[in-house]
Amino acid sequence: MGWGAAVLAVGLTGVAHAAANVAEKTPLILIPGFTGCSLEVELKNKRSSLPTCPTTTNGTWDIIWMDDQTLNPNNALCFIEDMEVEVHNNQYVTTPGVSIRARGFGSVEGLIYLDLKKKFPSFYGKVVKFFEDHGYTRDVNLFGAPYDWRYSVDRKDTYFKDLQKLVEDTYRKTNLKVALFSHSLGPSITLKFLSMQTTAWKEKYIAAFLAVTPVWAGNVVSVWYAVSGISCKQAWGSNCAGAPEGTTRWFLREVMTNLPSSYWTFPLRGDGKNTSSWNRDEVLIQTPSKKYTAYDMMELMDDLGLDRGKEMCKKVQDLPEKTSFPAPGVDTYVFYGTGTPTPSKFTYSKEFEPVLPGQTPPTATKTEHEADDAGDGVCPLRTVLRSQLAWPEEQAKLNKALEHKGYKGMHHTDTTRMLPDAIKILDTLLATSRAGHTAPNEQL
Repeated sequence: MGWGAAVLAVGLTGVAHAAANVAEKTPLILIPGFTGCSLEVELKNKRSSLPTCPTTTNGTWDIIWMDDQTLNPNNALCFIEDMEVEVHNNQYVTTPGVSIRARGFGSVEGLIYLDLKKKFPSFYGKVVKFFEDHGYTRDVNLFGAPYDWRYSVDRKDTYFKDLQKLVEDTYRKTNLKVALFSHSLGPSITLKFLSMQTTAWKEKYIAAFLAVTPVWAGNVVSVWYAVSGISCKQAWGSNCAGAPEGTTRWFLREVMTNLPSSYWTFPLRGDGKNTSSWNRDEVLIQTPSKKYTAYDMMELMDDLGLDRGKEMCKKVQDLPEKTSFPAPGVDTYVFYGTGTPTPSKFTYSKEFEPVLPGQTPPTATKTEHEADDAGDGVCPLRTVLRSQLAWPEEQAKLNKALEHKGYKGMHHTDTTRMLPDAIKILDTLLATSRAGHTAPNEQL
């Protein structure tokens, strides 16, 4: 099957409804990746260990990720306390009195900017603009499904139930099957969601799954974040006012190592790149006396003094979803970057030790890359092509498309080059759906 020719069994009544005529597009739901959407916080009698931290938001939901105060050094410890997740008795717990949610579920607003003042654009800003320039309309055929990205596939909220309702409501309004478009961590969330649905439900409601630079099997860069942190310039392209680089590196490392989703993106343990994993001989992090592989992550957390991180890392790496990788059972298109040097190993000149608040974390003195695993600068080829190895037989049995397309030089955080191909697929879906195969009101 050609890349642009997605022949799918999508449903529509023989009589075109007004919503479909107005929309003229396959309905699309955008699902973000790690840090890819705005988060809100509500404080109610918060039990804080820090006397200067607020304990209430007076009945309102305030932006926590992110705004001008997020990276303010004077606010850093309060922010970490509100955001952090811990593991007790193998269960996730958060600071009492703190509730966090994604901003604007169903809308793309929280995907375009992370703040209300529009100072912090997100990955999806360019994506939304592209789709709007090509005929999509917000809240008509273009929707957002932001989520609390502190968690990965093992969630304690109602996100998957909410996403199911959004898909069903969109289908009923448009009389067209819905396409799911997700980036980075998002495809893992989407795959988990699809694995929870019946075959009949997917046949009725889902047109296609578009996975962009998926972190199927993890990456070494995520481990580097846990060791060294990341600066504002590395994360957003410019320095943060009033926050020295060392402070922001410590701050963002502290945030990331207290979130379950960070450990979901650690390299998958296995037999090596031919099986989309990392084996016991592949060194990811090296100091003068130690070599850490994908099998040594708990020891690494110990040596860094990240006790909470150690417990979280163990819980996430032991999840069955890390090794179980079922085919989505819908027509699937995977877009990924190739040819960009992608870190495979970081070397440090000193041994690791705990870092005190505000101190600069360890800095790597050498970064290595593998030419035959060069992906998008974050995810190596072995990660994004895990689906190409694992799913062909199962997808073929279900008569579902599975196509992969690489773009030389496309970076993990700037994937606009694949959008024209996405539009071609979505337009083909619309043309196919108009032929009409299944009545939209048919009961499963």
